[in-house]
Amino acid sequence: MLLYVILALILVVDIIDIFILFKFRKFIHTLKSDFTNLEEKLEDYLDPCALYSYDNECEGCDDFSDCTKNCPFNDNDEDYEQDHYCEECNYFDYCEGSCNMNAVKILYKQVHDDKPIHAPYKGSAYAAAFDLCGEYISNTDKEDKDFKIKLVDPDQVEILPGECVIFGTNIAAQIPEGYYLDICPRSGLGIKQGLQVSNSPARIDSDYRGEIFIGIRNTSNVNQSIKLGSRIAQTTLHEVIPTEFFLTKDDLSKTERNDGGLGHSGVESK
Repeated sequence: MLLYVILALILVVDIIDIFILFKFRKFIHTLKSDFTNLEEKLEDYLDPCALYSYDNECEGCDDFSDCTKNCPFNDNDEDYEQDHYCEECNYFDYCEGSCNMNAVKILYKQVHDDKPIHAPYKGSAYAAAFDLCGEYISNTDKEDKDFKIKLVDPDQVEILPGECVIFGTNIAAQIPEGYYLDICPRSGLGIKQGLQVSNSPARIDSDYRGEIFIGIRNTSNVNQSIKLGSRIAQTTLHEVIPTEFFLTKDDLSKTERNDGGLGHSGVESK
């Protein structure tokens, strides 16, 4: 009888041990999970880049704890946040929508205080070029009676077939070094009225600080009118690729085309 009692007590103790062990392991698992969550929260708190990535979809870091130079919280550039923060979209570097925070900036000034001026203008949000306005006629000072007759009224000029009129934009620009501006015709004027930029594409170098003039030639066979102050041309910014020419006495590399030119490939589609 005593033996059975001892065995029963041993069984009870084993059951209690198993229960305690189960509870203890569950407690350890819960504690470990809590520590894991706490560790993640601490990492977020201590790593501003991770917070930035969660909140602003930062593309500068593949690893939240390993910021690249594009990350606004990179310790290697203390002024990055101040220099690259965009107030329009609240993003660092990766701006969206109509934000022009990363645009190349061109300073311009009004040349003549007594003449009107219109800022370079984009016709749509995603237009590649800025429109330029012809504010006044630049070559009216010439002693040319036929030319002066073309001023229909103070705000309207009539261009005869084949003739070129030079318009002043009243704008002088400071183009950043390493860039230049191209001036080309506007498609509407060119196709509908035959009014073309006479030396298209006209190029404005970065070291030019004078007024921008635009020559408009009437390529149609009828008189064409332009209202002063209207958009007569468009300009786009281009990057200059550093280039040098070197004279050589060696043979140039051979190509399939070689010296073929002047329509050597024909005009028929292939």
